[in-house]
Amino acid sequence: MRSWIAIIAAVLTFHFSTAKAQKLQSRPVYFDQLSAIHGLSSYSITDITQDHLGFIWIATLNGVNCFDGYTSVTFNTNVEAPFMIPSNRVSHLAEDEENYLWMFDDFKKKLFKLSPSRTKVDTVALPSSNIRHMLRDKQKGIWLFADDTAYKWNNNKKAFEQQHLLASIKQQTGISPAPNWLSDKWALAMLLRDFTDKQQTGDRALAIHKTVSPILTALQQHLVTKGISKPLRLTDVLKLDDATYWISTHDLGIFVMEKKEAKSGWVAHNIAVKQLRHLPGIDHSLASDNITSLFKDADGAVWVGNIDKGINLYNPGRHMFRRVTHMPHKNYWSEIGTVRAIAEDKDANLWIGTQEKGVVVLDKNYKYKLALQKELPSSIIRSIYEDSSGKVWIGHYEGLSCYDPRTGKVTNGFLEQYRHLSPYFRVYEIREDAEQNLWISFWFFLIKYNPRTGLSEHINLNKDLPPSISKLHLRCFDFTDDGTLWIGTENYGLLRYDTKKNKTTKVQLATQGPEGADPYTNILKLSFTNDNKLLLATSTGLCLYDPKTQKATYPKRKDKLNYQRTYAALEDKSKGIWVSTVNGMWYYHPQQDSIRFFDHSDGLSSNEFTTNGLLRRRDGTIVFGCNKGIVYFKPEQLRFNHNKPKVLLASNGWYTNNFAPIELEASQKSLKLQAKVISYEAPEKSRLAYRLKGWEENWHNLNAEAPTIFYENVPDGSYTLEIKGYREGQEQQASLLNIPLTKNPPVWKKSWFLLSLFTLSLGIAWVVYKRRINWIERDKELQIRNYESELKLLKSQISPHFLFNTLNNIYSLCILEPDKAGVMVMNLSKMLRYMLYECQDDQVPLAKELAFLEYYVYMQQEKGQQNNNISFNIKGKVEQQTIVPLLLINFLENSFKHSDLSINPHGYIKVEVEITDNQIMFQTKNTYSEQVLESMWQAGGIGIENARKRLQLFYPNKHELHLLKTNNLYTVQLIIWCS
Repeated sequence: MRSWIAIIAAVLTFHFSTAKAQKLQSRPVYFDQLSAIHGLSSYSITDITQDHLGFIWIATLNGVNCFDGYTSVTFNTNVEAPFMIPSNRVSHLAEDEENYLWMFDDFKKKLFKLSPSRTKVDTVALPSSNIRHMLRDKQKGIWLFADDTAYKWNNNKKAFEQQHLLASIKQQTGISPAPNWLSDKWALAMLLRDFTDKQQTGDRALAIHKTVSPILTALQQHLVTKGISKPLRLTDVLKLDDATYWISTHDLGIFVMEKKEAKSGWVAHNIAVKQLRHLPGIDHSLASDNITSLFKDADGAVWVGNIDKGINLYNPGRHMFRRVTHMPHKNYWSEIGTVRAIAEDKDANLWIGTQEKGVVVLDKNYKYKLALQKELPSSIIRSIYEDSSGKVWIGHYEGLSCYDPRTGKVTNGFLEQYRHLSPYFRVYEIREDAEQNLWISFWFFLIKYNPRTGLSEHINLNKDLPPSISKLHLRCFDFTDDGTLWIGTENYGLLRYDTKKNKTTKVQLATQGPEGADPYTNILKLSFTNDNKLLLATSTGLCLYDPKTQKATYPKRKDKLNYQRTYAALEDKSKGIWVSTVNGMWYYHPQQDSIRFFDHSDGLSSNEFTTNGLLRRRDGTIVFGCNKGIVYFKPEQLRFNHNKPKVLLASNGWYTNNFAPIELEASQKSLKLQAKVISYEAPEKSRLAYRLKGWEENWHNLNAEAPTIFYENVPDGSYTLEIKGYREGQEQQASLLNIPLTKNPPVWKKSWFLLSLFTLSLGIAWVVYKRRINWIERDKELQIRNYESELKLLKSQISPHFLFNTLNNIYSLCILEPDKAGVMVMNLSKMLRYMLYECQDDQVPLAKELAFLEYYVYMQQEKGQQNNNISFNIKGKVEQQTIVPLLLINFLENSFKHSDLSINPHGYIKVEVEITDNQIMFQTKNTYSEQVLESMWQAGGIGIENARKRLQLFYPNKHELHLLKTNNLYTVQLIIWCS
């Protein structure tokens, strides 16, 4: 026998000898599948591992995929991929003690590792060109194996060191292991799984070689028994628990090797063998029989990689419920479909009535036993009941049939004499009373039937009801111990029928329901609790009715069960109520007022259940019918303590579980964190909640696929950011993170700043005081200069020569044009009045200053200047602006004084004033000759200099003055910014 057979045999024997003494039962195995819809880059899987953060890493023939429970991120050579690695074909994965993820391509012989941040790739030189496998030991040491040599990574030296593993084994055991040991990856993995030093490895090899494997014997016997002649090519071995090992093969799927009785030891006759294979058409079976790898994650889930169908995932915490969805039919498995009726006979066989395939009978272990379809007039079954004699009565859409287990025959055609009472000859419920009479409800009527005598009676339920109720739509009924018949109808709620008095009574369940209507009119199914209270599943919720107190109650959690269509309800031993609905299953405990929700993600074969399909078996097992077969479970065996989801936060392009305190500066207006919730049991039920403790009490709840934590305008202070990941409905079992968070106040609120501000304020006060003194002195100087400037302006502007010329012009106009002479006298009077009386203040209205300039221009025009070549334009609103008086006259006077209008017929003077809300622009343009320009600089310098000084005094840093001469054109532009 090959050496690897001995290896696996000894290891399995070693582990199973430690199992606890207990009776072990085979558990059903249901697989989920990961494929391209989850982002896998290839269906060909070569290896699987899990990193320290909880991410599942999947090596394929087209890159490596990082899976978080929802979708995958691909690492490959594609430049468009989020992350690049040197090779697409990765055959081995392992994470070392420093959280580097090692990847090995055994085809191209490439070895590289991803940094813990998963953002950097380093290539590592191989110690040999014959490397075939890369593995990790228990201490996360990285090993490489060639044909006859092993190498281990020395993290201190950053190099691989040769390990004489085979020579050590031979020296310690005296046995020469075959070289093909190192050709089987799974055998090497088992050798390294629990032991790392040479002495332990040698002891383990000795145990392997000296032990004969009972498990392989049992496996070979199983193959012979099943007639499987294919060679057994093992690909991986996985220890599931102390009593179970999984063995994967190339083309025979997976073999589950489980001990029957732990205390009997690990021997061949104490081994149960179960084969897991791909079953076409059956959900949750293996996607392929060609298995390449097995991996058990930190939560106990098993990841199964195959060569062409992606990944199967077995998660015991996800598949809490057992189910039967198919039955054998010739050479294939046929779906059972929708289940409408369930019953248990005296031999613990389970009778299942379906919507389209008649009756299916399962034995007590839920194995297929019998099917009745052609034997019945209709394949649509609505009720099944075993009477006290052992006969099974079947109600369907064509009446009533009976199956006799002693003869194995079906008898049809019962109660045909009542077919005329209803257009629908459908049987909905069957029960037996204390006198062994059968009570059968049809759609519109109720029949009492004695199977022994063949006598029957039509029970008139309408005689005691209002005449408006002409036809009752009967759905369900059952007896209490006192013989009272309780009937659920579709159109009249709950009825109480006294079989002794033959009297029908309408039961009032609620005084008011939605929009004032009775919410429990349509009763789909009724059952009894252990203390004889009625559980009513209705189209508008669950109702509990106590016949003793005649009171009806309903769950207080109205948002969950009230006003939601419920199909059936059963009470378990702990007085909890299991309710099937149109959208999954609920577990409701009335005393605790607690509700837990279950759906397809918990292992239900369907979220949509059916009416009348329920049963509590004698051993306490609860069975519900749905549109995909049946779901069954023992409530006390359900595991509600699921693994807590793991919460991660984004950091530097990847995720981390090391959460440093968060500090927000005063300028940061918001906080945004990208989170990740890792859970593979039921990721669609994972939730994330967060709150900033110290600022708020309520939690923000998010779906866990891509949650973003966001805050805006966080007040200054110290807080705790609480983040919890949990499974929906199980917040008390959440994983909680507490991250200190500080929002720093603005600088002006800090103590050192206040002290500095106080010191600075004293300094500023001193500076302000000194500047105030300087301003007073400067103001005095300004007044003096301004007065002097005004005097100089008066002297320069109103010279005797000017007055003489003006008066001569006025005299001439008095003779020739008396009207104009009067205007000139008036304008001169206004100019003198403005200069002498209205220019005493620091500021004058801009409108008056501009009017003064206009008078001046008019006077100059009347002196004989070329009127058509002089323009004075004002743009903007002048009413709201003020200006230092007599500031602009210097520039205007110079433009006339030094222009060439007298000698140049094309000469001109243009004056433009433009006013905006915050600016005054004054501009003059005049033509000149070189002779005039020379005199301008000699005679006009004093006025311009005075204007500059006044501008510096009155408009410091609030003005611009530009003097420009180009091509016999002189331009003055003054811009003043107004406050």
